[in-house]
Amino acid sequence: MNIDINSNKSILKESYVYITAKNSSIKEIVEKNLFKLYSNSYINIGASKEYVWIKLKFFNSSNKTASRVLLFTSSLLEQIELFDAENFKVIEEIDLVHKRVAYKTLLPYLNIKVEPNSTKTYYIKVHSFYTPVGFGIKLQKKDEFLYKDKKEQLISVLLIGIVLAFMLYSLFIFFYTKDKSYIFYSLYLLALIYQQITYLGFTQIYFPFSFVSLDISIPIFKVALLIITSSLFAIHFLKIERIPLLYKIYKFFIIITLIEVAIFSIPKFHNIDIIVVTGAFFIIFNLLAGIIAYLKGYKQARLFVVGFGIVFISYFVMISNALGFSSILQDFRNMLIYSTAFEALVLTLAFVDRYLILKAQKDKTDTKLFKEIKNRASIVEEQVILKTQKLNRAVETQKLLIKEIHHRVKNNLQIIVSLLRMQKDETKNQETQDRLEKLEYRIKAIEKTYNLLIVKDNIENVDMQEYIESLLLDISQSYNFDRYSIDTKVDADITMPLKQAVYIGLIINELATNSYKYAFADKNGEIRVTFTKDSDNYTLIVQDNGKGFNTQKESLSLGSKLIETLALKQLDGSLNVYTDNGVKYIIRFKI
Repeated sequence: MNIDINSNKSILKESYVYITAKNSSIKEIVEKNLFKLYSNSYINIGASKEYVWIKLKFFNSSNKTASRVLLFTSSLLEQIELFDAENFKVIEEIDLVHKRVAYKTLLPYLNIKVEPNSTKTYYIKVHSFYTPVGFGIKLQKKDEFLYKDKKEQLISVLLIGIVLAFMLYSLFIFFYTKDKSYIFYSLYLLALIYQQITYLGFTQIYFPFSFVSLDISIPIFKVALLIITSSLFAIHFLKIERIPLLYKIYKFFIIITLIEVAIFSIPKFHNIDIIVVTGAFFIIFNLLAGIIAYLKGYKQARLFVVGFGIVFISYFVMISNALGFSSILQDFRNMLIYSTAFEALVLTLAFVDRYLILKAQKDKTDTKLFKEIKNRASIVEEQVILKTQKLNRAVETQKLLIKEIHHRVKNNLQIIVSLLRMQKDETKNQETQDRLEKLEYRIKAIEKTYNLLIVKDNIENVDMQEYIESLLLDISQSYNFDRYSIDTKVDADITMPLKQAVYIGLIINELATNSYKYAFADKNGEIRVTFTKDSDNYTLIVQDNGKGFNTQKESLSLGSKLIETLALKQLDGSLNVYTDNGVKYIIRFKI
């Protein structure tokens, strides 16, 4: 072929090819004339581990030496050797496994040269142990090829950067939401980026040779990594656990993939075809799982199906290429990274879509819950109103009943007072009359409390200021003491329960009566009643500025015993009596 051509198409159609499983020498192959004219643009024998020999014959009709490069369309070829046809010696060699490559381009190339007006024949040997063999050869000018390679590197870096950005975004979303599907998608994208930088040729030229040598020998591990991370992402994103059969199949793929890695990564049993076939079945199942999940009512699965559907085509083309069925990928090397960027964009929209769906579901649930709460509140409010009305009626009824009881008690006490008066009028004994009279006023002191409860419409508490003032006025009028110049002062701005009010009334009745009768020889003086409250502590002070009395003699009287009983036992309080400058009783108690 003419070396002056600068072809973007493979020149293999103008070459002679010999493929063998035996590692023969070039001299032996030439002597036996084993080369045959090749009719295809690409050689694709998959992972057969066979040796590919190519014979290329160039002529230069110009008067200048022609230099060109033979460009191989695959960066995964492990060994490439260029032989001189005249002496069968290796002119140039590329060995990814044992030597660091000298070129800095994504695709490997060999330099050839044909002298002016002459013909030159070259032999090429291609062999791979770990990776599939599929390639074409293009004849190009070196400077033009290097310029195109820079552009391709720039585009590839840009695409990988986009996918890497989506990976970091997914990782960020995981740390924010704690949703496992995001972390597994990040791992899946990381595995795919790792696979693509090797496939596109970045690993071979930018990574240390020790890593390149290891990397080229573990294609099975990289395929397995894609299957496992993709499975884990699909399981969590599609909520596959809700569909037990699909969940079991995903687990089966993960387990069988791990087994294949353990067995076929051993050089003696190395066979990438098996795990590639497993990958083929997996991508079909993965797409079907997304469709089934959508049909089962999981709305987000529609974007999964769209995104993975695009990548599915790229994976299918790659698998066909790896198995030797197709060479389409030779002309579209960036197909997978393009489709992955598109898939990542769609699945990013899926994450947003998930948020919108969840928000819509939340809003719907909140609305339903709000209506339910409102209905329940209305029902509860109606029940509360009914119950309150019943309770109010019950309370009113109870008040009426208690009022009636108080009224009857008051009436009964008045009857008793009337009986005592009749008894007093009939007796001629002055001592008996005095005792009956004292008893009458004691009962009237009790009756006064019930009267106040009825008049004030308060069935529980007694206004002590009004009660004590009324009580002192009755005592004064009853004994005709209102004609004396005796002042009464009351300071009792508190209320208290009926029971204790009766006790206080009886005590004041006894003490005030005694002061009126015995304290003021000249009929002049002052009686002061102070009743205070501090929290639960009550203090009653009854005092006069009269002549006082003998405490020992007075303690034997019935009135004193009654006061002590009421103060100490009924009120459970304390009693102190002071007779300096009059008489002062201090009673302290709690309620």
